[in-house]
Amino acid sequence: AANLRAHLPAVAAETAPALRIVVVDDGSTDGTSMVVDELRHRDARVSLLRLDDEPAPGVFGKPRALAAALDDARASGALPALALFLDADMRVEPGLLGGLVAALRRDGAHALSGVPRLELHTLSEVLFLPTLVALLTGHVRAARVHAARAQDAFLNGQVLLLDTAALQQVGGWQAVAGTVLEDVALARRLKAAGMTLRLGDLRALASTRMYASYREMARGFGKNATALLGRRAGVLGALAFARSLAPWLALALASYGGGPVTQVVVVALFLATLLVQAKSRRDAGVPIWPVL
Repeated sequence: AANLRAHLPAVAAETAPALRIVVVDDGSTDGTSMVVDELRHRDARVSLLRLDDEPAPGVFGKPRALAAALDDARASGALPALALFLDADMRVEPGLLGGLVAALRRDGAHALSGVPRLELHTLSEVLFLPTLVALLTGHVRAARVHAARAQDAFLNGQVLLLDTAALQQVGGWQAVAGTVLEDVALARRLKAAGMTLRLGDLRALASTRMYASYREMARGFGKNATALLGRRAGVLGALAFARSLAPWLALALASYGGGPVTQVVVVALFLATLLVQAKSRRDAGVPIWPVL
């Protein structure tokens, strides 16, 4: 409810012809429906779809909600050729929708998503969130996503523009409702069907505050890492932890033994580690000082 009160008016400020905004309230208890009601009484383009029943066993809530939105549009005879799916915590700037549509059509793509700017408000967010995002998405490169191999397919469900005909061709959101990473699963189905995917830098036009506490971060990234990496998640997490300790261990060993050459090499490697971390933070547009 708090996110929608702040962010939904910006979505409604879009001037695209025949724009329709559907908010799916998937059984919330925080006043989401009341927030939407306030806006839809002033703007006929806004509608509310409330789901009060529980998903079937093995079906995750978000893909079911996305599928329900399209089913509702189809039932009303207003299924759009393009649909932009946004998480409720996405803050968008004027022009996002038009820019995405123009880019999709320019490249002849069937799906386009991107990387929003991270909003970091608390110390735990500043310290940990960019690192956790990098661990999960560090392997994702736009050039690889744009290539033809299905194993490199990736879409970010936070902000995702889809050709609805292509979506229906691969079974719709229902086909990926059995995973918490429905966006990546859909990307792989689209790529396997020969569809064109595009990934872009959307930080100038979209931002998000993903988690407000360390507990939320651990829970959210834990489920995403497990879904994305499977059994490798624990191993890669342990390796990441060991890698983070390695420079400090090397520095400690160099302090208590080894000649000047060894010490110089270790210090150089340590500084190189800090520079790599600083570059990754700068590229992500987040504060660099936590590297210290």
